[in-house]
Amino acid sequence: MANQERVKQFFGRHAADYAANPGFRQGDDLSRLMELLEPRPEHAGLDVATATGHTAFALAERVRVVIGLDLTPEMEGEFARGADERGLTNLRFQLGEVDALPFPDAAFDVVTCRRAGHHFPDLGAALKEMSRVLKPGGRLGIIDMTAPEAGSIQLLNLLEIARDHSHVRACTPEEWTRLVTAAALKLERVEVQEEPMPWQRWLRPVSLDSDEACEAEQILADAVPEVRAELIRDTADGRVFLKRRVILTATR
Repeated sequence: MANQERVKQFFGRHAADYAANPGFRQGDDLSRLMELLEPRPEHAGLDVATATGHTAFALAERVRVVIGLDLTPEMEGEFARGADERGLTNLRFQLGEVDALPFPDAAFDVVTCRRAGHHFPDLGAALKEMSRVLKPGGRLGIIDMTAPEAGSIQLLNLLEIARDHSHVRACTPEEWTRLVTAAALKLERVEVQEEPMPWQRWLRPVSLDSDEACEAEQILADAVPEVRAELIRDTADGRVFLKRRVILTATR
């Protein structure tokens, strides 16, 4: 099965959960991204892999018009409901693929992509498309999961694939820097946020008694203890997953 179909199946099945998830609806990473991008009222924005639209909504509150693009048809209804709840009328949903964006060159002042890049089969090609549709001087804002070094990024990828078979690969901040530069973009800023979260919350929308959770348990049991400790803490209140996110901005 092609990864695009895995994405459609997984996110189509869990669209309502992503719409309601507090971490996606708000989150410190989202507010920080808006702070770094400094979107203006005259800007046109594009949110790539928008899902149920939370990043598009934050952008639409600050700019003239926004398009939220996603591969999964089931996201459109949740996107529309979310926009209605917020009284937002300056945005629309569009189906499309990240490595062939259906827009002309230099169409947008701001392009965002939040918590999605690890699903892209060819991240470099997707970034080049985002660069292409940015106006000269336009700004790109990216947020995605990460880990600090080779061992922990490998374990992170194994765990994410177990939880969600549409996961392709998370990158280190250094890898993101190289990919952004290769897309003819000038890197402005790279930050990493760390958010400790209970194991059950990390698994969401997968349940603790699912086959996916059992597979993740086996991966942790087989992991090198020192590498496991970079992602997992065992506390008196239970297991904690150290979720790290890279936040970067770049200009065209």
